[in-house]
Amino acid sequence: MTSSPQSSTPSSLPDPRAGLRLRGVLLLALAGAGLAAFLLADHYRLADAGFCTIGSWISCTEVNRSAYAELAGIPVAGIGLAGFLALFAIAFMVLSGTESRLLRQPILLLILLSAAGSAFGIALLLVELFVLETLCLLCLGALAAQLGILALLVPLLRQERAARRAGLA
Repeated sequence: MTSSPQSSTPSSLPDPRAGLRLRGVLLLALAGAGLAAFLLADHYRLADAGFCTIGSWISCTEVNRSAYAELAGIPVAGIGLAGFLALFAIAFMVLSGTESRLLRQPILLLILLSAAGSAFGIALLLVELFVLETLCLLCLGALAAQLGILALLVPLLRQERAARRAGLA
C-alpha cells in the first residue's frame, strides 16, 4: 500500500493496531447493519421482533412501529442500515488502500458519520425512555455498535493528526 500525505491507510498510521481498529469497525458495522436490517423488516412486518418483548418496558415492536419509527416518511431503521453500510464501505476502502483516490480524509469522515449516527441513536433512546416509555433492545444493540465504532475511530484520528504534525504522514 502506498501512502500519500492525504492517505489514512493503516500502514500510514503510527499505531500498528490501526488495522485491528478498522477491522473492529467492519465487524461492528456489519452487526449494526444486521440489526438495522432486521428492524427494517419488522417495520414492514416482514419479520417479527416479538422475542424482544419483555414486559411493558421492553418492546422492539412497539418502538419500531410507533409514530417515531419514521423520519419524513423514511423508516429510521432504513436510515440506520444506510449509515452502517456507509461506515462499512469506507472502512473497507481504507483497509484495502483504495480510499486515497476517493476520499481526502476518510478517518475524519468515518468519525463524523459515526458521531452523527451516535447522536441520532441517543436522541431515539431519549424518545424511547421519555415519550414511548418502552425500550427496544435491538435499537440499543445498534446504538452500542455505533458507539463502539466511534470509540475505535477517535484514537486513529488523534494518531493521524499527530503524524501529520510530525511530518510522518
